Amino acid sequence: MKNYLFVSIVTIFAILPFSNLEAQFAIPSYDVELIGSSITFEENQPPQALIAEERKLKVRTTSENESDNAWNKITIRNKNTLINLGIFFVYEGSPFELNINDDEWEVIVLEYSTNAITSVWVEDLP
Repeated sequence: MKNYLFVSIVTIFAILPFSNLEAQFAIPSYDVELIGSSITFEENQPPQALIAEERKLKVRTTSENESDNAWNKITIRNKNTLINLGIFFVYEGSPFELNINDDEWEVIVLEYSTNAITSVWVEDLP
């Protein structure tokens, strides 16, 4: 019985630090229902990948019910330099676009409306 109690306590303390992890999604991700306190969409480029020098990062917010007027408050971070680019609001019906370079980038959702569904993707510029 003491052994069982000890193992249970150790297990709880081993899991506890991971209970506050943020949700992470890859770029591209489409129609992600936002749940949680911190949501990150991030690029994971394979080593020596052929990435266009100029690209366009796109973020779209929708909801199942158009009357919800879904929105996101986001920041864009360059994963190489850790520089944040502004705080931007993305509203339903008004997609967000930002020209980016060939570095790896991430979109961090700081706040969002109830029932917000978000898509994040990158397109190469011609």
